Amino acid sequence: TAKKGMLAVEFSPPPEFQGKVRGLLGRWDGDPANDFETFDGAVLPADSTERDLLAFGNSWQVTAEDGPKKSLFFYNPGEDVNSFVSADYQPKFTDEIIFNNTELEAAARAICGNDTECLFDVSQTGDIDVAVITVEGKEQFASEKAGRERFPPTVSGPDAVYATISDTVTIRINASDPHNGSLVFRLGDDVPSTVDLVVDGNVATISWQVTSDEPFNLKVDVYGSDNTSAQYWPVVYMCSCLNGGNCDGSNDPDPSTAGGDTKFVQRSCTCAAGYTGENCEEDINAC
Repeated sequence: TAKKGMLAVEFSPPPEFQGKVRGLLGRWDGDPANDFETFDGAVLPADSTERDLLAFGNSWQVTAEDGPKKSLFFYNPGEDVNSFVSADYQPKFTDEIIFNNTELEAAARAICGNDTECLFDVSQTGDIDVAVITVEGKEQFASEKAGRERFPPTVSGPDAVYATISDTVTIRINASDPHNGSLVFRLGDDVPSTVDLVVDGNVATISWQVTSDEPFNLKVDVYGSDNTSAQYWPVVYMCSCLNGGNCDGSNDPDPSTAGGDTKFVQRSCTCAAGYTGENCEEDINAC
């Protein structure tokens, strides 16, 4: 994101890179002691000053020549990496903050507190608005980072539920919270009153008295710690065959594609002799 002409960049490598990368962001192996490793393999102490770390940063500077540090950027004709390199450049360091204006420093400390990065940004730009942007940016980053570390509960149960009019269907679902927090189970708003839910710790048992074949969403919402949630939503295969008819399972669609928005499938019937109709409700020999 960019504000006030300042660019904020967040880098999130994929997990499979762990243990395989090194560079300006350190060696991703869980050991902070070797993060300041130069391109040539020398390791600077973790408590090095920023001035000492300048050599570490420069060691990773891309080059125009072929090799492992060859630049991957595209350049205009007549330009290359060296067009953007200043050998004499000396950066300012956050551990050597100097304010040339006492009023600006007081205003910055009122907003930044002891936040070194925030104070440094204001000292270099002379713009107190930058303090607000820096603080807000760090708060947003912390919030987003915490959000990425909040994982919802895991819920398991049968993908398909088979129901027949006048039967009782029992379903057992298991759930767990990644932070070992308590769980709350709730039936969805669309679930009829003939469905009951009994919870025992991390296990919930659904009991459904099947008195109707009216479609509905058989959903159970599971709420865990940090306001996270997950949902159990199986496909219901309803058998409404009458007069001794049986449901033909050969025509049942796969649970991964069945049911549409309601995940509720009316199964086809194979009727007993003497009966016909979608649900075998018609007596062929009726007078």
